[in-house]
Amino acid sequence: MTTGLCFSLLGPVRAWHDGAEIPLGSPQQRSTLSVLLLHAGGTVPAGQLSGALWDGAPPKGARGTVRTYIHRLRRTLEPQGAHIESSSQGYALMVDPATVDTHRFRHLVAAARAAHGAGDERGTAELSRGALDLWRGEPLRDIHGEAAERERVGLRQTRTSALDLYGTAALALGRDDEVVQLMSTAVIEDPLHERFHELLMLALYRAGRQAEAISAYGHVRKLVRHELGVDPAASLTRLYEGILRGDPALGPPRGGVGDAGRTAPVRPARPEHLPAPSPLFVGRETDLAAAHRDIAAGARVIVVSGMAGVGKTEFATLLAHRLRADHPDGQLYVNLHGFDADRPMVPTARAVDLLIEAMEVPRQRIPRDPEARAAFLRRLLAARRVLLFADNARDAAHVLPLIPASSGALVLVTSRSPLAGLITAHGARVTELRPFGPEEALELMRGKLGPERMRGQERAARAIAECCGGLPLALAVVCAKLIANPAFSLTAIAAELCDERARLSFLTGADRSPGVRSVLSSSYRALSPAAAGLFRLLPLHPGRSAGAGFIADLLAQPLSRTQELLDELTAMRLLEERAPGQYGWHDLVHAYAVELLADTAGTAERDAGLRRVLNHYLQTAYEAARILSRHDDMPPVRAPRRRSLSTYAEALRWFETEHASLMRLIDTAYRCGHDRTVWQLAWMVRHYLDVNGHWEELRATSTLALRAAGREGSRLGMALGHRGLSRAEYNAGQWDEAERHLLRALELIEAEGDRLAAGYTHRQLAGIHASTGDYRKMLAEARISLGIFAELGWTVGEGAALSVIAKAQGRMRQYREALVSAQRALSILEEAGELRDMARTMDLLGYAHHHLGRHREAAGHRRRAAELHASLGALDKRNSHAMSALIASLLSLAVDERLADEAVTARATAERAARRLVDYLELHRDGCGAVDAPAGLPELIDELRGFAGELGGAPELTEALLGRLVALAERAQRLGAIERLVDRTAGPPGMVAVGERAHPEVGD
Repeated sequence: MTTGLCFSLLGPVRAWHDGAEIPLGSPQQRSTLSVLLLHAGGTVPAGQLSGALWDGAPPKGARGTVRTYIHRLRRTLEPQGAHIESSSQGYALMVDPATVDTHRFRHLVAAARAAHGAGDERGTAELSRGALDLWRGEPLRDIHGEAAERERVGLRQTRTSALDLYGTAALALGRDDEVVQLMSTAVIEDPLHERFHELLMLALYRAGRQAEAISAYGHVRKLVRHELGVDPAASLTRLYEGILRGDPALGPPRGGVGDAGRTAPVRPARPEHLPAPSPLFVGRETDLAAAHRDIAAGARVIVVSGMAGVGKTEFATLLAHRLRADHPDGQLYVNLHGFDADRPMVPTARAVDLLIEAMEVPRQRIPRDPEARAAFLRRLLAARRVLLFADNARDAAHVLPLIPASSGALVLVTSRSPLAGLITAHGARVTELRPFGPEEALELMRGKLGPERMRGQERAARAIAECCGGLPLALAVVCAKLIANPAFSLTAIAAELCDERARLSFLTGADRSPGVRSVLSSSYRALSPAAAGLFRLLPLHPGRSAGAGFIADLLAQPLSRTQELLDELTAMRLLEERAPGQYGWHDLVHAYAVELLADTAGTAERDAGLRRVLNHYLQTAYEAARILSRHDDMPPVRAPRRRSLSTYAEALRWFETEHASLMRLIDTAYRCGHDRTVWQLAWMVRHYLDVNGHWEELRATSTLALRAAGREGSRLGMALGHRGLSRAEYNAGQWDEAERHLLRALELIEAEGDRLAAGYTHRQLAGIHASTGDYRKMLAEARISLGIFAELGWTVGEGAALSVIAKAQGRMRQYREALVSAQRALSILEEAGELRDMARTMDLLGYAHHHLGRHREAAGHRRRAAELHASLGALDKRNSHAMSALIASLLSLAVDERLADEAVTARATAERAARRLVDYLELHRDGCGAVDAPAGLPELIDELRGFAGELGGAPELTEALLGRLVALAERAQRLGAIERLVDRTAGPPGMVAVGERAHPEVGD
């Protein structure tokens, strides 16, 4: 009996623990598990899971549904020792891939291929037979959808290879009868796979069944003619003719070493010109499987594309060797040197001549005219089942004349360009190779250096992989240096690579072998002057990706012209279009562009480019900030040339995407003396930094803003710097410092005469007094703010000030007055569409109703507030405050309903509160990721989930049950999952009443 945990995907999705089958739940849940198992130990993005479950069209709320399936799978599998980790990148099922039959299956087939390549027929037979024995029928049989079908196609293709490997090896070992039995079934399952018919015929002949072998050929010839309208492959016909003649070469040769004293059969002469595959090749199994699926689906041209140094040639070489058995008429190879730095490009006409020579065509048959020779080559290829590997093509025109129109040959092409012309002309499929992830990079280093060299230095190895950006060529150069210098430690090499300015020099190959700089320079030299100019300016961008709109502003060119240049850079793989209109570049490409900018671009070109970068970011940040806080006071900025943002979600996403770039850019602007841009840009980003908890960055940018404004002599800029610093001190709990900065800001604003800024600063002062508990001062400052806004006719400011007044009145226990102020505020804010202050004000209405004992009304307002906060962005502190207040109101409502003898309703309300708390805590855990989640959070979630089940089965809400729920909520508070969640206060005799004290801040 099998012990431990094991999974099967070769058939229906199943799992066992110590021989007992584990129930896996609904079809969608099993589908979720199958995706995680196919990537066992690796992270699967949530979007990929949604795409697999709903065929690329996930419904609204799909991510929540995925979280539900993950939660159920955790509950099923974690007691058996299989943990599902969640992170910002997605989900990972942490099991040994060897426990999943698909991984063992693919590993065995790969090992069988290696054994076959080494001439070990006995090993080939044992390994391929082991793989075939794992097959339990149609893979993922109970899983529907396109993603599952793609996996099935790849697994069927791998099984086809396993059958071929086993049949070939078994014949060499004299196991004729076994091959007859296996191939008789195979030709029924896949009747048009001619290699199976070939193995069946040869096995029948060797088993002394010549008539059946001849009959088998007649059957396949009729089938192929009927289905495809062509004759069988040349190799099959030659075998048939040899059987008719009783060719001794086809019989069991004498003096061999097989199971029956045989050697492998003699093959007809054919070209075998493929380069040797790398014995240290690692990873790329997903890409290899995708290429196999494309070929199985009928693709006859495969383009292997990717940036310089990504390993295209090694990948295509391995793929070609894996396809050898399917192309018995030969394998041809030509290196076109399309991008070599030290070798001239091979012209197409010369490539034609080299390939014709490789096929040993008599000279008198070869046409003299170059075009006629190319057509002659295509006819030769079309008539044979050959594999042509054209390496390092410059563009589509370089290789088009080599490709036959018919489906007889398979053509593999490598190029830095995706060769769109081949897609149009021949329906080519593109396999795009990307740099290695961390684990594949470590596997490559381990293979080259050996485990002893790596032992105890994994952290340094990871640092090396990160500095190399996972680029296989860069990793290979580093490994070569380490092998050549045994005294070098990985730690020392990692330290050298950390210096980006010297990184490319270190990654230079020895003994004329290509280094990273040389392969990138060959791409750069192939660019037009305009595209080269754009490439040199890209390092002025502070990040590693940019939109087409930004790049057009950087060039001061129309978007249409910019797009042409971007297409050229993308074709050379110096840029990558990661999403429509969004371009990124590899770290080493960036380092190369930095060198070019320093070496070839003049000071005037650099300075003009930097000014355009700053203007673009300032204008877009202004646009985004106006959307996030539509009626906030903003320094005047020239409107952007083109609107790129229109919704709250788009503005928030822009800040999230550009966050790191904005921080670097503010620092660059300060160092380069662009003072006005510094304090303006710092003010534009301060709201995003504040509400998302980036308070140290808020302090740093506000400090630079204050210094830059002082250097420029701008009173308004200095005032905004003080206000930003006040907010940073407020978030740190330094109330006196926060007030000091605001009072200094008021002095500067009054000297400037900016009444609108004064109104907002008084409102911000009210927030300081709220935190110190001086609600009378809070009310006074809020009323000053209201008066200024009323004087200016700034209606939305009046609404915001009234909201602060309502909060002060509520804290002073003037609940009815607070209701009136909050309702006035809400009507103004709703008309203005100021969503952020609307959410705060709804929560204040809930607060007032709560303390007036109107818990149903309180829960309704707070539910609207929580939903609106959630719709405005991420799990920020305001959303957690709103959620905690909502739970408090629901608990209080449960108390009220129990006192009214509505025991069942009270119990149901408390159960809803408990389940809502579970949902929120799970969302918090998944947002933190497995590493950053508070210790004890999973245990608390499990306990709460079990308690919610108890509540669901209880006849009524007892004091003990309610007390346990409050205690669990307080544990959530202490873990930091929900800030200042609930507070137990005195209530009716014998009961626990629940109140709350946490509310969103005001006055930012």
